[in-house]
Amino acid sequence: MAELFQKGENQMSGNHQWMSHLCEELWDIPLYNLSIPGSHDTMTYCLDKLSPVDPSSSKLLLFFEKYVPSITRAFILKWCITQTLSVIEQLDAGIRYLDLRIAHRPDVFSNLYFVHGLYTTQTVEETLRDINDWLQQNPQEVLILGCDNLQSLSSEHHMHLINCIHGIFGSKLCPKHEEPTLRNMWNRNYQAIVCYDNDLSWSYDYLWPSIPYWWANTTKTRSLIHFLEMKKHIGRPGIGFFIWFFCGRSQFNREYTIHLKTSIWFYEKNDFT
Repeated sequence: MAELFQKGENQMSGNHQWMSHLCEELWDIPLYNLSIPGSHDTMTYCLDKLSPVDPSSSKLLLFFEKYVPSITRAFILKWCITQTLSVIEQLDAGIRYLDLRIAHRPDVFSNLYFVHGLYTTQTVEETLRDINDWLQQNPQEVLILGCDNLQSLSSEHHMHLINCIHGIFGSKLCPKHEEPTLRNMWNRNYQAIVCYDNDLSWSYDYLWPSIPYWWANTTKTRSLIHFLEMKKHIGRPGIGFFIWFFCGRSQFNREYTIHLKTSIWFYEKNDFT
């Protein structure tokens, strides 16, 4: 078992520059026509068990948090931690889309954090600086950053976040009028596509609109395949990026079966564009 985990770690660490190793035939294809691996709720590896519960949670969850907080927080941590690798470890493993759920933490005045049931220990600014440092070390890798869950932000929070994004990534930000092919982005030294889940994205050339998110919300293989067939019949949501998220939390053997069967489905349906 130890050898298996060691092999897996070695394989993941070998993916940190996979974009630069792609064949030239793919350099002129827009990134939204390529399959890009991403992580769901990227920052949940650092949820703070002592933080307030997300006030947008269900009324039932907030009720239990009020009267039996220890039990409620154990439940939240069990179901809301979707990642165990740090953001840098995820990037080294080959992840190129980051699902960043950003919110204002009510017990902290100035900084912005990430949220999924609970708030994170790491701030947004700290994380963006870590990501920028990683990009500097990997100049031919391109990231898509999905800044979501922004409804709780005030206008001041939005301006702080937008200024933070621009101040940290600067010339690495790809404007939305550019065609996002690898060749084009490499030639212009662009490395980050930031998708911003708010109408403010239309006011800034370096903020792309939010990405449509397709989620089957099931852990049953048959239901998932039915969902995929339905979406294939409808077709992709126009030109641009869109996200497939396949399943929720389940037992490891079930997750393995689901990913195996969906991989077979995609292989058989390789004409899906």
